[in-house]
Amino acid sequence: MTDEFYLELSVEEFVVAIGIVKKPEEAKGLLINTLGLMSPDEEKGRLLAAYNSLFAHRLLVFGQSEAFLQPDLKKMLDIFFDSRKLIKTGKSVGVGEDLVSYYFYHNAWLEHSIIQGIVHRFQYPINNKVAQQNIEKFFSPHSSSLEGEEKKTIEISTDIFLNLKTGSFSNSDNLLSFLEKTSDDTFPEMKCLAEDIVFGDWRGSTIWIDRPNDEQLLSRGYLWVQGKERLWFINSLNADKSNFLQATLCDERDFTIHLKNLIETQ
Repeated sequence: MTDEFYLELSVEEFVVAIGIVKKPEEAKGLLINTLGLMSPDEEKGRLLAAYNSLFAHRLLVFGQSEAFLQPDLKKMLDIFFDSRKLIKTGKSVGVGEDLVSYYFYHNAWLEHSIIQGIVHRFQYPINNKVAQQNIEKFFSPHSSSLEGEEKKTIEISTDIFLNLKTGSFSNSDNLLSFLEKTSDDTFPEMKCLAEDIVFGDWRGSTIWIDRPNDEQLLSRGYLWVQGKERLWFINSLNADKSNFLQATLCDERDFTIHLKNLIETQ
């Protein structure tokens, strides 16, 4: 085993590996969440094929009485489950979502990318600078410079993003009406925000999570909305306004600053 590794696993191979380190509930949950419910025969066939694939790629070794994971694969799973700090990033494009997570371990990051929902890629170690560069590349934000301009903040209800998941806003006029009813603000920028949420290139999130034990406790995070020409930074307000978020126009320089601050939280 070296201090560096790169692994690429199918979801079935990842499930088998998790099961071998005695995490059956997590393995079953990942399988169902990714591939849905299957008949017992189909599930058994898929997992048997993945088991044989891990063996063929020398990621699985048979002992006298049980199977052992190759050391790099075992180390990856140890970091995956034992890391107490992680960053999750997601980007919604159309009906799909791309995901990349970073697990902090021994002053470095384990990068976990999910490709098209079924391929899991892992790389370790990643330092802060590379993690930041990779996240910026993942989002590829674009906006005209706002240097010297006043950046107005719009308060918006958290219900907006819950309703987006249910398809409640069929067009930007519906969303603008909702914004105006739930906010005290009436800036012209509110119409721009509604258009960008509905018709923009993508909506994204960058979330820092602390896991002091086996629980996940959200520390803080940001939402992003990439319009055709505008970029929005969205974060939470104080505890007295827990049902509201604040949205601010930003540019690529602002994006880099917010991201750098989040990554260096540890």
